[in-house]
Amino acid sequence: VQSEQPASIWVAPTNDSSRARPVTSGSGKADTFLAWTPDGRIVYQSNASGNDDIWITGADGSASPAKQLTANARINQLPEVSPDGRYIVFISYRTGVPHLWRMNIDGSDQRQLANGASGESSARFSPDGRWLVYRTALGRWTVWKMPADGSGEPVQITDKLSRSPTVSPDGKLIAYFYREDNGPWRIAVAPF
Repeated sequence: VQSEQPASIWVAPTNDSSRARPVTSGSGKADTFLAWTPDGRIVYQSNASGNDDIWITGADGSASPAKQLTANARINQLPEVSPDGRYIVFISYRTGVPHLWRMNIDGSDQRQLANGASGESSARFSPDGRWLVYRTALGRWTVWKMPADGSGEPVQITDKLSRSPTVSPDGKLIAYFYREDNGPWRIAVAPF
């Protein structure tokens, strides 16, 4: 069985979806999971190369041609751009387990930030760019935080099943989804 789910990135003015236009396109590829840079470029995940990799392009799709930033390193996904636009944090399976990696905005200096036994996923920067919040990738999901430069040890924030962490704009709170046993998913807010 073979399955194809092509997907392209589109942009539109916030008040007029009828003026939407494609930024990426192409038969048989999927461009997904995107993040904006402060200067208006788009960082995204694409399988255009045959593997899931991280790419960058201009929002107009033509003035800045798409550039592949990761290659030959298994799956690379879920990019997140630092608030200052200098770095991209992403998840890579190049060691066999999904771990947090960071690279410069041009794709240089790719290095692993975390090495937890349960892997990492869904990373988000704090507004000041000093911290990353994420969930574990394997087993029971829990939320953690660590210095964005990889210089310190990760700190566990939750012990309940939890996912999708994000830090408030003032950097004082963290919000995430959590679940008690087989109960419904709920939103929690806690001091960061």
